[in-house]
Amino acid sequence: MAQKHESITERRLSHQFNNRRRFLAGAAVAAAALSWLIIHYQLLEVKSVSVKGAGEITAEAIIKLADIKYIFQTVKWNGTLPLEIEATEINKNYWTRKVVIDVRSREEYGQWCNFGGRECYWFDRTGVTFKTAPAAGGKIVRVVTGPEEVKLGEKIMPERLFANLVKWLDVLEEVEVAAGRVEVGEETREEAVIRLGVEEVPVYFSLRDEPAGVKRALEALRGDLGRLEYIDLRSPNRVYYKYR
Repeated sequence: MAQKHESITERRLSHQFNNRRRFLAGAAVAAAALSWLIIHYQLLEVKSVSVKGAGEITAEAIIKLADIKYIFQTVKWNGTLPLEIEATEINKNYWTRKVVIDVRSREEYGQWCNFGGRECYWFDRTGVTFKTAPAAGGKIVRVVTGPEEVKLGEKIMPERLFANLVKWLDVLEEVEVAAGRVEVGEETREEAVIRLGVEEVPVYFSLRDEPAGVKRALEALRGDLGRLEYIDLRSPNRVYYKYR
């Protein structure tokens, strides 16, 4: 019985010793792995971050928003990018561990002013308002007004209507006639009026339709602006006008 008890004790001690040895071996492996990670993560740390095309936004402000510490890390933004920024592209040089943030800023295509001129915003060629603007006068800046209460960061009108508005404005530029502000109608938000020339002849048009064939008609009437009371282009493929 004494020999049997001694054998059991020896096996128990041997089992405990093996468990301790495995634990120590595991701890050593974990310590080695941790040391490896520390050394290699230091080698993977980003050395520098630069910004191209920031426009009015400072590079420091954009870098502060970019959460990137290691070169293989996906860039996460700490907060919302300024509305002036339309898109960004991250370019990495893994060998030099340098990161370049290419910024595409929104361009000032025109101004939207809520009725009454209380608030005016610059909008880009997609119709998105992105910063406040002083109310513009004259015919140098494209100005659009309407009854909708547009807020900063919103589109000034539905995409389909805005696409047609851009085409109308492009045609007027091609005709080379000084154009005033575009006034979107109160009763129907899909029609508008713009005043042409120093005479400010009102031209009515529909935002539902593209300006097909309009260029030729406007070129023909350009010399008569001083004698015209209005031009109506709201009916597709039709031009109505009235002399004073």
